[in-house]
Amino acid sequence: MVEIYCDSSYNKNADSYIGCLVLQGNKQIHQSTTKIVTKPKDNLDCEKEAIKMALSLVDLFATNRNDKVATIYNDSTEAIKHFRNSGIDNDNVKFEYTPREKEHQSIADSLSKSFPRGMQGSSTGLHKLDVGPLTKDTLSDIATNKRSVFYLQIDKAKSTISEKCYKLVIQSTEKILSEDRLYYAKKGGDGTHFNAALQVCTDISTPEVASALAAAGVELENSYFLLTNKTSGLRGTGNKAFSILPHDIKHRIICDEVDMSAKHLFQRIKEL
Repeated sequence: MVEIYCDSSYNKNADSYIGCLVLQGNKQIHQSTTKIVTKPKDNLDCEKEAIKMALSLVDLFATNRNDKVATIYNDSTEAIKHFRNSGIDNDNVKFEYTPREKEHQSIADSLSKSFPRGMQGSSTGLHKLDVGPLTKDTLSDIATNKRSVFYLQIDKAKSTISEKCYKLVIQSTEKILSEDRLYYAKKGGDGTHFNAALQVCTDISTPEVASALAAAGVELENSYFLLTNKTSGLRGTGNKAFSILPHDIKHRIICDEVDMSAKHLFQRIKEL
């Protein structure tokens, strides 16, 4: 059985993209980001194009066309309704709604975000900031003002031979505010870090995600990105590093050169 999770990112004044994740026998066998050639007039148009793309992938990945069974998932109820009423829905192809928060649909959502693949200068879509040490003033600011600290962890259980699964953790001195956002990046040197960072940056840039984080108590402004050994590849020459946060959000990058773990950071705050 083939399962396809599809999503789209509608951009009114720029290119729109489709993201697709294909599973066969509960194993991921394909991921793709595709530019929509037509000019969709709204988000619903985009989602319809995403489902059309998913339909083409059914034919591509079905091992036996005469015995194919496929389910296409999308997070737009209107788009699902449209295709269910189109006469295409039958015993072999089903259209199902799934919320964006679900694991596989969230991957399709990330894949639908347009981001450049380069790694130099502004072409990354990321920006550089100075990396600051864990000074007493910095630790005091995080504790006193209940700043949000962002960092990435590796989810070993969800990682595969070819891909690393990064979990975005957002924590204050009081508690973990968010840790359910996952990002998949192909393994391969520092490019893995850049790929994950681009996905995080693009995700946080969307109003929906920013609103969800705010509802969880996350303060984006004056927050901190903690550079750990899991994201050391974002560090460039000199004392600068690429951030996982959008450039229009006021924040700082911090790092302890000896112990780069989040546990060490919050232990030092506790001792202070």
